[in-house]
Order: sequence, then structure tokens, then C-alpha cells
Amino acid sequence: LPTVASFVGGIPEIITNNENGFLVEPENSSVLAGKLQLLIRDNELRKRLGKNLKKTITERFSREQMLDKTFANYQ
Repeated sequence: LPTVASFVGGIPEIITNNENGFLVEPENSSVLAGKLQLLIRDNELRKRLGKNLKKTITERFSREQMLDKTFANYQ
């Protein structure tokens, strides 16, 4: 699914603004609402962002990759 999130914590490691979702400044509800409205109105944009986000998650954050990274941190 397409995502609208804030520039906080590790979120920017996953979401690339305008590529696989939208990032907005924290506490900026008007921009957040605008991005949500844009997604509601634009079916093709929703599909593209959702597809790109799924690809990002599959390629960079699979269970195996996350386990490997976690084990590497403990080693």
C-alpha cells in the first residue's frame, strides 16, 4: 500500500519521498492531509507508490536480510 509518513526515526530508511511513498515534516497536518487527498484522488499514483514500496521491502527488508543484519550486530 502507498504510505504517507513523517521524517522520524528509521522511516526515511524505508520510504523515499515521491518514489515509494510520501514523507512529511512531523506535526505538519496540512501537508499530511494534502498527500492523503492526492492518493485518494490518483489511482495510478497509489498503484505506482504501492508497487515501489513492495519492491523496496522485498529487496531490502526481507525476513532473511533482517535476521542476517541482527545476527551481524550481535557478532
